[in-house]
Amino acid sequence: MDRPKLQPRLVVIEGKDKGKAISLRNGTSIMGRSKGDVIIEDPRISRSHVAMHFDEKVGTLSFTDLKSLNGTLLNGQPAESGEIKDGDQLQLGNTLFDCQLRPDEWEASISISVRPPEPSAPPAGEVSISHIGSEPEPKRASARSTRVATDSAADVGDDEDSEFNEEELTKLAKFRQLYMKMPKRARIGIWTGALAIFVLWGLPGKEEALTGASGTWSKVEALEKQGQPDEAFAMAEELQKANPEDQQLQMKAAEYFERQGRYDSAINSYTLASHGKNPIPVATVKLISLLLRSGKTDQAQEELGTLDGFLRNGPYSKELFTESAQLFIDNKQLKHSPEKALILAKALQKEFAPGTAIGYKLEAQVLFQEKRNDEALAVIEAGLKLAPQDEWLLENLAFAKLSLKDLAGAEEVIRKWLESSPQNSKARLVMAYLRFNEKDYAGALPYTQFILEAKQNEPNDPYYKEALYLTGQIYWNREQPAEAAAFLKRACEVGYEPGCKHEALQTGDRSTATPAERSPAEPITPPASAPTTPENSPEVTQ
Repeated sequence: MDRPKLQPRLVVIEGKDKGKAISLRNGTSIMGRSKGDVIIEDPRISRSHVAMHFDEKVGTLSFTDLKSLNGTLLNGQPAESGEIKDGDQLQLGNTLFDCQLRPDEWEASISISVRPPEPSAPPAGEVSISHIGSEPEPKRASARSTRVATDSAADVGDDEDSEFNEEELTKLAKFRQLYMKMPKRARIGIWTGALAIFVLWGLPGKEEALTGASGTWSKVEALEKQGQPDEAFAMAEELQKANPEDQQLQMKAAEYFERQGRYDSAINSYTLASHGKNPIPVATVKLISLLLRSGKTDQAQEELGTLDGFLRNGPYSKELFTESAQLFIDNKQLKHSPEKALILAKALQKEFAPGTAIGYKLEAQVLFQEKRNDEALAVIEAGLKLAPQDEWLLENLAFAKLSLKDLAGAEEVIRKWLESSPQNSKARLVMAYLRFNEKDYAGALPYTQFILEAKQNEPNDPYYKEALYLTGQIYWNREQPAEAAAFLKRACEVGYEPGCKHEALQTGDRSTATPAERSPAEPITPPASAPTTPENSPEVTQ
């Protein structure tokens, strides 16, 4: 029996290019920030970061780190090289890839996605995904309903045509077995014959099935690459308006418009892609995210009901669950059920993404919001075993320890945070606050100075503004009033209000006052993070 030809691809599930799919061809491909075959927009990725090796004959995919500055992680663990299996996760800088190795000649290979049974008597400690919905589902027949899912996103529907009974599924499975046992020539003949039928007769009502709107999208991409953005946008807009029912095209158009900053057009296309006869569930997640970024919170909240339906009824996929979890993590203002979020988190941990930390992040966030900090700490520790350098986990663990007044523990975590992300301004600012509140002014100063140097060309950066203010505070408490006034004045000029109110800048300059006459140093609150909110973030006592 001929072995199916594999076509590997890397799908970005975390990072600036989230949602982008990169196909890898036979041979070696270099991935990096500015040099190589695949360019990834991520400042933590080296110019030439990693070499991907795909051996088409053997069907193996491997990688070699090219002595990058921040290294490469395979399933959360640092690695200089190794073989990649289907479902593995590769991390370069802040960009996380889901590695997929699947046959390219069996485009519609059938995999059965069985909806979980009714939770009439769930085992202890188990959670049923069907509980995610707010309303109970109607009682099902004894023969379990199943759904056929394909690798093609075009088949991700939720209509009646996608339902099969047990007898039909058995026939499909037998057909697949027979097909895979056929000689390669016979399989090619089947597809050639099918193609001939489409060419001769076409598809009813779809004259552009083979060379139609979805195929035409390549012209938009070509115009964009040729440096003709106006022409590309005009064609994209024309295709979007002319094909409202082509959800695959609408998805491509939405992602294009979003990259161009045309948010209204992107929202319109995401809406068309997520509703209709064959909706694309992930489009709903992207739609909600973009609505929130555009300040349309009420509309985003309404679309949450559509997403809830997909999470409750399917079709389920790793991408849908992962993207949904990231949506809730990134947007705490979304009003969703904590119980549903916890069920989603458990589903990710146990079934959909057990080798990643995404499910642990979501569970920890929900526990923090419910003031269950001790439980959240245990969940974060479990997540760090899978992803010891994950910045979100380290940041939230540091703030959790600060909220519990465990300053020694917080400092240890912040150091790990900085080891994982040496350029991280927030981590340095938190460490500066920690030193300041311990009256170690000399120890705090290098951390704020690093931020001021790194962000000197970004005066509106919030960490730059706050670093100016804290540096002024440091000099004030070191009895260097002139230096303090200079930094506090600059903080005031860039819009950091507390700097304007500091006594060093008030009428009746007290720069000549003795230390005893000046106000004593008070604990300062570090920048807030997930376990807390700006209103209740903990003060670090001296």
